[in-house]
Amino acid sequence: SFDSEEKMRLLLAKNSKRLKFLDQKGAEAQKIDATQNLVRKLAAKIRMAVRVIAKVSKKINKVRDEELWPQIMALIQGFVKMWQEKLDCYQTQCEAISEAKNLDSAISGGISRDLAMELEVDLVKWIVNFCSWVNAQRSFVKALNGWLALCLNYQQEETPDGAPPYSPGRVGAPLVFVICNTWSQAMDRISEKEVVTAMQALVSSVRNQCEHRAAVEPSELIFVTREREKWNRILERKSVEINREADTLNRKLALVPGRQSLLPTAQTYQAHFLEADSLHVSLSRVLQSLESFASSSLQAFRETLRHAEEETLSRESAKAS
Repeated sequence: SFDSEEKMRLLLAKNSKRLKFLDQKGAEAQKIDATQNLVRKLAAKIRMAVRVIAKVSKKINKVRDEELWPQIMALIQGFVKMWQEKLDCYQTQCEAISEAKNLDSAISGGISRDLAMELEVDLVKWIVNFCSWVNAQRSFVKALNGWLALCLNYQQEETPDGAPPYSPGRVGAPLVFVICNTWSQAMDRISEKEVVTAMQALVSSVRNQCEHRAAVEPSELIFVTREREKWNRILERKSVEINREADTLNRKLALVPGRQSLLPTAQTYQAHFLEADSLHVSLSRVLQSLESFASSSLQAFRETLRHAEEETLSRESAKAS
């Protein structure tokens, strides 16, 4: 390992210095020979360790370029396709809800209190799952980019304006380093806060409808109320977990030269319950925010994919010339 090689180098330097001292002092031939043999053995072990490290590094680089990079490209292409399909879906839903008539009156006259409370619980589950899903995507690319950065011998530059941001392309790093950093930066520009806020406003609207429903059986009310409380606690706990994960990853990323703490802070997942509005208006806001979020995500992945294709073409042209 690198540590073992470093220890052997220190030991070699120490004994080389000792050998020089013994030679200058005119020490006994037996002591000089023993030290020379030790120096030769250490030098041979270091040469062997260097060859092993070079062989392993070559294999790692091959796996990185021939296996990891194609999988990253396929994943980015998959995200482009996914977000395009989601955007089309949200646009269709926005059109449908805009054409809906008398939605609030239809719901208020045809939904019982227990069903309204069940809907509220399902909406809270939706928020929990949406936050977890978005955070998983962001954390994945942040962790991947951070790991790659630690594998790169990146020397942070100092300028009169301060240290520039981490840029593997500036030092001619392999393509996977450059594109994962581009992907990570693209995720920094996307915020799900508007979506979560709109979802929570929809929950408030449904809760407002619940309070105006006719009374239900006490047993049913107790069950649904417990479900509501349980999922609200889960949402709060999930928010804490997401922020804790963000803090942990940010501390790791801080070890990378030129990196900033870019994962969302606790503010992103704080409760943003708005004043209860009509269900029609609240649902329209949710779909509009989802459409906007999908559009921003699609644009970010398209830009990342375009950058990857341009970089690939540029490097292939440079090799051919």
